[in-house]
Amino acid sequence: MTLHRLPDDDRPEGWAPAERAAWAVCAATLSTGGLWWGLLSACAALQLAASLLAPTWGQPASPALVALAWLLGALLTWLAGTWLAMRVALDAQLMRDMARGDQGPLPDAQALDQALHTALHVPVRASRRTAADRLRGALRLHRCLVMAAVCEVLGLLLRGLAPLYCC
Repeated sequence: MTLHRLPDDDRPEGWAPAERAAWAVCAATLSTGGLWWGLLSACAALQLAASLLAPTWGQPASPALVALAWLLGALLTWLAGTWLAMRVALDAQLMRDMARGDQGPLPDAQALDQALHTALHVPVRASRRTAADRLRGALRLHRCLVMAAVCEVLGLLLRGLAPLYCC
């Protein structure tokens, strides 16, 4: 039995090699989300340790409130970053699977939207999103995760420099 390859003209419409490559590159970019989340988590843990070990708790209310507000900001950034990291990881896996699939970028987009809504309560949009819209949305989530990590790093750096200028 001989297997025959379909000529390029018989490829499903809308699933050109360039589109498959775009999905694969997007999946590879999104797969770096775990590194950004690790950086974000390490900085948040260091800020937590600095807040708990700081000698401001026995001082007047002002330094203690500043330390508490700083810690609260670090924890909220970490929570937002954790949610973003989970969404980015999910998108990376979905994009990777789509890039490897033979049926095209979105054989049944409505079923995908409904499954995301059922499992993760992701809002279902009334208008149908194109593959390009989905790629842009996934990369936007990745950029938000990177920004959360950068904010956490800057917060840690500012916290380390603050005692030098508070005296």
